[in-house]
Amino acid sequence: MFNILLRLSEINQASHQEVPVHLEQIQGNPLWFVGIILFFGIMLIALTRMLETNFLRGITASFLSLSSENLQKNQLKLDSIPSMLLLINYFICLWACFVLFINAFLTIEVGQLLIWSAICVASVVVYQFVGLGLVAWVTGETSFVKQHVLQSIVGLQFAGAVFLILGVFWSLYPQFRIELFYSFAIIIIVLLMIRFIRGIASSLMVRIPWYYIILYFCTLEILPLLVTYYYVAQNFKVSL
Repeated sequence: MFNILLRLSEINQASHQEVPVHLEQIQGNPLWFVGIILFFGIMLIALTRMLETNFLRGITASFLSLSSENLQKNQLKLDSIPSMLLLINYFICLWACFVLFINAFLTIEVGQLLIWSAICVASVVVYQFVGLGLVAWVTGETSFVKQHVLQSIVGLQFAGAVFLILGVFWSLYPQFRIELFYSFAIIIIVLLMIRFIRGIASSLMVRIPWYYIILYFCTLEILPLLVTYYYVAQNFKVSL
């Protein structure tokens, strides 16, 4: 009987826990805004399908084609509202992926993270169009360069959907940040390689001399990448 009373007393004391005077602040995710950006990208894709059901399918077919004639075949208008929505989706999804990419190996404030990721997005876009603009200005081959510009725009729209899928997985499964870090880098490289191959193939189709092609890619395509790689390797230490 005594043991039972002692046991009840211990249970009664354990049940009366002290109420904390101050509530502890729960640390939230500092990159919560990335989820909002990606959700906005999903809404843009859904709105695109709502406005024109086959637009995404036509963009995919045009991306895999070597010429811009497939745009007319699929009746795709790059100045239409669905096209603008896909371009916006590309910018915001690439921005979200760069935020996650930089955050994977650098510990910086959120404000600086947003600025650096925005600079990366601007660099990627400028890199793909400045060279074409210089070629059109030097050679005067505006009609030929226009085809590359159209293909580059289609490439951005297709890549936006890819970055959206990657960003959603990156946000939902942060434990795979190392694998997704390298996946993002590989996707960037693959998209650039497809751009190189398409540019070389379309140039040969119009019988542009080889030495012009080599000069263009060495000075306006490969050299900027080498300079960027050298700068990053010298100033940033990647530690995953």
